[in-house]
Amino acid sequence: MPISVLVIIITMTVIYILHFKGYFFNCQAFTIMCRGEINLKNTDFSMEFKKLGLKIAYYRKVKGYTQEELSELMGVATSYLGAIEAPNMDRAIRLTTLFRIARILDIPAWKFLDFD
Repeated sequence: MPISVLVIIITMTVIYILHFKGYFFNCQAFTIMCRGEINLKNTDFSMEFKKLGLKIAYYRKVKGYTQEELSELMGVATSYLGAIEAPNMDRAIRLTTLFRIARILDIPAWKFLDFD
């Protein structure tokens, strides 16, 4: 059997296994934008992202930072932090961003994710 046929068979087998193990998501459930963001209107987490943004704003104010000061310490644009904190925007953030905010504000990261 030629090596190219063997490679194709192995590749197709791996794809088949990964598909049925659930490693490939349903493309209709998410709309991936050009910038690589997920359209949160099609997910179940929009309320959690709003709560997360409100908690970030709360702890930022408790620690006495303005959006400008915190965004400067984080190395991001003020508009980005404003979009995260805005309750009318569904803005997903990376864990590294959350950890950076938690470290700057000296708040354990889990407190931002405790929605009870």
